[in-house]
Amino acid sequence: MSYKIFHPNEDYVEQAAEAVLEDGVIGVEGTKSTAEPFAYAIIECAKNQYGIDSNIDYMNCEKHGYLYFVVDFDRHPMRNREHTYKSIDLNGVEMNAAGQISNLC
Repeated sequence: MSYKIFHPNEDYVEQAAEAVLEDGVIGVEGTKSTAEPFAYAIIECAKNQYGIDSNIDYMNCEKHGYLYFVVDFDRHPMRNREHTYKSIDLNGVEMNAAGQISNLC
């Protein structure tokens, strides 16, 4: 399964919240100053519209810098985080291949 990555844009908050409902996790690309506020807007929207208690997480990838996530931890517990993030499509590069995340980023 390939998950969606969103670039911070207020026009896509509802679409991103819907993707959290559908997939349980989405990526948010950008710097801390742009990605975090967008991620928190998605979390608020997902809670208000769909009753999803999600949270923000991040991963440091050598080729992409930080990639932030909005995660429904009921569907993707922290102990399964690495497995979940291996499925995220980074700029069209599937992360389903075997190996560690740090080697794939």
